[in-house]
Amino acid sequence: MDWLWSDHQVQSEDLRFLKVSATPLTEANRRRHWTGKVWRIDSTSNTWSQAAAQNQRLNVTGHTSFDNTEQWTTWADNQTLQDPSNALPQTHPELEHLSIVISSLVNLTGFNNKLNYDDATALRYTIMPTDLLLSTAQKLHLHRGYFSLIESANPCAIKLTGSIQERPCEFYLLRTSNALTFQSAITITHFPKHTVTANNSTITLGARTNVFISGYTADTLAQFTSHITRSSSFPSAPDRIITAFLEIENKLRFSSVRAAVRDMQTVLQELAREPVTEAPSARQKLLHTVDLYFVVHHLRTDGLVAWRDQLLSLSKQLQEDGQQNQGPGNGQNQVTNDDKKHLRRYIDQLVSQYDHRIGRCDMVLQGASLAYQMETAQLSRKDTEIAIGDGKTMKAIAVLTMIFLPGTFIATMLAVPQIEDALKPENDGSFGDQKWKWYIVLAIPLTVAALVIYAVWEFLYKRKYLKALFGERDGEADNGVGEYENIPLQPRPTGDLEAARGL
Repeated sequence: MDWLWSDHQVQSEDLRFLKVSATPLTEANRRRHWTGKVWRIDSTSNTWSQAAAQNQRLNVTGHTSFDNTEQWTTWADNQTLQDPSNALPQTHPELEHLSIVISSLVNLTGFNNKLNYDDATALRYTIMPTDLLLSTAQKLHLHRGYFSLIESANPCAIKLTGSIQERPCEFYLLRTSNALTFQSAITITHFPKHTVTANNSTITLGARTNVFISGYTADTLAQFTSHITRSSSFPSAPDRIITAFLEIENKLRFSSVRAAVRDMQTVLQELAREPVTEAPSARQKLLHTVDLYFVVHHLRTDGLVAWRDQLLSLSKQLQEDGQQNQGPGNGQNQVTNDDKKHLRRYIDQLVSQYDHRIGRCDMVLQGASLAYQMETAQLSRKDTEIAIGDGKTMKAIAVLTMIFLPGTFIATMLAVPQIEDALKPENDGSFGDQKWKWYIVLAIPLTVAALVIYAVWEFLYKRKYLKALFGERDGEADNGVGEYENIPLQPRPTGDLEAARGL
C-alpha cells in the first residue's frame, strides 16, 4: 500500500470497484436501476464578501443526468490549478477559491436486495460516469487514497502533505466507519496562500480548497452549507470544512448511539420488574435484549472507540505540524497554525464527548451483564429451593422407612419355616398365637434402636459440619493476625539517620 499513498493522482484502476448506474434506455432496463444526485459548489473570497445574504454565498448546482458533460467539464476546467508562469493579472490569482463536489447516496429501485445505508458498500454506488469522475478527481487534485478508503470501508482520519506544480498542499481524508446507519466520506485538497516569482514579478496565489464528499443527502447537504455560511470570513481553511463535516457526522452518530442506549435501558428496566419466564412473550423479550446488547456493543466498539482513535490520531498530526511550523516565518504560517489550533481544540472537545458516550455504553452493557447475572442467580435460587424440597422429601421417606423397615424385617424372619421350627417348642400347638409376642419383643426395640442410631448420627454430623465451618472461619481470622505476628522484628538502629541507612 506504500505506492498508493506516495502518489496522490487518481488512476483509472482506483475506480474499478465503483458501481455506476447508466441512464435506462428501455422500459425493461428501468426496472433495475438506481438514482441519485451530484451537487457542485464554487465560490471565491470576492463573491463571498459581496453576497448580502448567507444563502447566496454558495452557488449550489445540482446534476441528475450526465448526457451532456460539456458544462460539467467546463466547470471542472475552471477549478484546475493554474500554472504560476501563465497567471495573468485579469485572472485574479490572489483570490481564495473553494470548489466542492458532493455525491449523494443512491436510491435502488427494482432490486430484490435493497441497499441499506448502513452497508459498508453504500458509498460504492454512484450515478456519475466513471470517466467524468476520473477527470474531475484529477482536475481537483484529489488524493487517490480516498477511493481506497471507500472500497475498504475502514474508519480513517488522516492528514498528508505534498506538492503539486511546485506548490505545497495538504490532503485530508476522513471516512466514517460502517457501524452506523449513515455512511459518509470526505477528502480535502488544500493549497495554502503562496508567493511565487514568475515573469520577473512576484505573484501571490490565494488559498485554494477542493473538496469531494460522498454519501450526503439533500438534508445533510443543507446542514453542511448552513455550517459553512455561518462564518463571516471565507471558509478556505480546511478546518471550516472538517468542522462542518464532523458536526453533521457526530450529530447522526450520537443520535444512533443515544437511541440504542435508551432502548437498552428500557428493556433492562422491564426485565428488572418482570423476571424472565417460560412464556413466549418473555422469551422474545429476552432475545430482543440480546440483540440490543450486540447493537450497543457494536456501536461502542466500531462506532465510537474506533472513530475516537482516528480523531486522536488526526489531532496528534495537527499538533506535530504546528510544532514544525513554529519559529520565524511569514504571516500565512501563523494563520495556518491558528486554524489548526482551532481544529485541534474542536477535535479535543469531540473526543471528550466520545468518552462520555463510551461511558454511557459501558454503563448499559454492565447493567445488561448485571441483569443477566441476577437472572441467573434467580434461576439458581429456584433450582436450589427445588433441590432442598426434594431433599426434605427424601429425608421424610428415609425416616418412614426406618420406622417400618425393622418391623417388616422381623415379620419376614418369623415367616421363615426354619426360624419358626427353631423357636417353636415341642408339641406346642399354641405357638401361632405367640408369634405376636415375639414380633412385639423383637420389632419395637429394633425400631427404637434404629431411630436412636439415626438421631445420634444426625447430631454428630451437624456438629461436625458446624465445627468445621466455623472453625475454618476462625482459622482464617487467626491467620490474618498471625501472619503479622510471625514477622521478625528488627532491632532499631542506633545513631543518627545516616548511620541507620548505612551511609
